Formats: sequence, structure tokens, C-alpha cells
Amino acid sequence: MEVKVLYLIKWIKNEKPFYQLGEIIPSGNNKYLPTPPEIFYNLNISLQFIKNKHGSNTITLLSMGFNEEELNEMDRFIKFNKFISSFKHLAKPIGKKSDGTPYKIFMIDSDFDSLKKIKQIMVSEHFEIIGIARTGKDALRFLKDNYKYIDIITTEIILPDEDGYNVIEQIKQISANLRIIIITSSNKELDVKRAIDLKINGYIIKPVMREKIIDNIRKIL
Repeated sequence: MEVKVLYLIKWIKNEKPFYQLGEIIPSGNNKYLPTPPEIFYNLNISLQFIKNKHGSNTITLLSMGFNEEELNEMDRFIKFNKFISSFKHLAKPIGKKSDGTPYKIFMIDSDFDSLKKIKQIMVSEHFEIIGIARTGKDALRFLKDNYKYIDIITTEIILPDEDGYNVIEQIKQISANLRIIIITSSNKELDVKRAIDLKINGYIIKPVMREKIIDNIRKIL
């Protein structure tokens, strides 16, 4: 019986999920390539498509990016469809805690484009954006009432109203346990030293790049 390897990947765009389903095929010299994916906007429809199109084959299904509820739905689908030989979940989104709830992010930056890029990265990894501040004063005002609900803060140190390090020092007075990642345009030696002295959890120099941010967050989680 023919065996196929399928991949099913969940993505987030504009805070809405969509699913890419394709096949991994041999391309010579023991190499494999993914075929162009089918696009779906509902997990159940994706699974029904697998059943209708590939039901006569034995399938290994690889998946990525799903939350606990979706994994359970896929487990049920596999249990009642014996043609699927195995199921490998390659990478859960890092924005989910072990209990399935999201880590909560608070972002501080006056640059709209940077905020937009950081938010897209965070949402795609299933973090919850609990708040955004464009100034140091707004950030501190929000944190005084909401710090208990926040897991990670990302902040620029170049702010329009206050020195970013003064803001960080005040944040640490509010709660010493908050994890802080600096994402900044500044790469001055003095700034890096001040970040070390304040025991900042990460220091990323712009432009905003997905790999840098994800690697930094993965380390502190």
C-alpha cells in the first residue's frame, strides 16, 4: 500500500487562523520537498479534505502550530481513521503555557511599524497582547494596575517622554519578577552595559526580526 507524508501547518494572519495542507514528496538523492499547499480556514474542513482525498492511502501526518484543543480534535480524527499510520506534532507555539493558556505580553514603543511587526510575531506564536504603550508614562500607568497579569514586557529604550532605563527601573519597583526584553534601535556600548546591570532578560537590536525575538523568548521561558 502506498504511504504518503502530509504536512498540516496552522498560521495566524490578522489574528485569524488559516491552515496549509500539502504533501512531502521525494525529489531525488534522498531529498524531500513540500508540494504547494492547499489553504483552508477551518481545521475540520482540512481534516475532511484529507479523508476524502487520501483515504485510500496510509498516511503519516506532520503538524505544527496547534493548540491543545486542536490537537485533541486531530487525535480523535486519527483514532477513527485507521489509514493514518502516525501523527507527529513538530512544534507547539511557544506562546502557550503547559495548561494551554497564553503567555501575556505588554509592549512599549513609540514606533508604530515596530509595534506592528512585534505584534504579528507574537500573535503568530499564540501569545496574548495584553496592552500597548507609546510612552513611558502610559506604560507605568498601565503596569501599576495590571502587572500581575503580565508575563513578558518588550520595550524600546528610546522613548519620547522618558529615558527607557528610568522606565525599566520603575517597572522593577512595581514588580521585580517581570521578564523584560529590550527591542531597540540603540546599539551603544553604554546601553548594553546598563541592560546587563539591570539584569534585563534580553537585548535585541532593530530591525525587528522574527528569529531574534523567538530565540530570545524561548530562552527566558
